[in-house]
Amino acid sequence: MESRLHKKFVKEIAPALKAELGLKNIMQVPKLKKVVVNVGYGRNVKDAAFIENITKTLTAISGQKPVHNKTTKSISNFKIREGMSIGASVTMRGNRMYHFIDKLVSLTLPR
Repeated sequence: MESRLHKKFVKEIAPALKAELGLKNIMQVPKLKKVVVNVGYGRNVKDAAFIENITKTLTAISGQKPVHNKTTKSISNFKIREGMSIGASVTMRGNRMYHFIDKLVSLTLPR
């Protein structure tokens, strides 16, 4: 099922952008490829309940399970060791991305 925003982009926004920018081909029009939602744990790196809450929240927001980002280097000033999980992120593409942007722009941001 195609998103409302994607249909509007294809039918109205892309042709208007093509005319406004003076492009010859519709494939030259800029478009969204992906949306990434990222959360850093901050001080709560060792709090399992906090991390689980972030995972549940990101899953509810995006509709897919987040990936936990791990460190590549140890940084003593931040008390971080190599391989520690320091954040979570979700990458959305395609239909799921358009549904997310549509909900964000039409429901969440106007509040």
